[in-house]
Amino acid sequence: MRVLLIDANETRAAGLVSALEGDGCEVTWRLDLRAPEQVVSECTPEVILIEQDSPTRDTLESMRRITETNPRPIAFFVDRSDRESMRKAIRAGVSAYVVHELDMTRVRTILDVAIARFESHQDDLREREVLSARLGETEERLRERRNIERAKGLLMKRMGLDEEEAFARLRQEAMNRNLSLGDIAQRVLANSGQTT
Repeated sequence: MRVLLIDANETRAAGLVSALEGDGCEVTWRLDLRAPEQVVSECTPEVILIEQDSPTRDTLESMRRITETNPRPIAFFVDRSDRESMRKAIRAGVSAYVVHELDMTRVRTILDVAIARFESHQDDLREREVLSARLGETEERLRERRNIERAKGLLMKRMGLDEEEAFARLRQEAMNRNLSLGDIAQRVLANSGQTT
């Protein structure tokens, strides 16, 4: 597992690097998260582990930027925290937020939990995107059908056609112009000064 470790405390970081490497991880260590997008793209970590005394505004902003540009599971270990800092960290993309002194024997388990939560969250996001796209398609089809019905009604009124004849006219015009029925209906409505 490739781990990006962010810890300004060199002694603590050395212990973490040793524990993680002993557990088969490949660790890249940085003092801070300056230029987070660059650091993440350079070392392509599977998980990011951040150890701090308490969350800082700069760290939270860096995590948010990573989450927006190159999402990764983030495990955040802090010695001191409050509810608001925890909420901000979670909104910034943290998958595991642990408050108290780090237990070296539990680090790998916590990283595994962070990865599992991250993957679950990513699955949820993908599912929402699919549902949103389907909803958009359905709304577009309904809008198109309404436009077709309105255009048929207009042709029936203006030209004295019955519903079948008005629909046949729209269909023929769509075929002649190599456009969809919805596009023709929209043009009919626009030409008559009606908005769609």
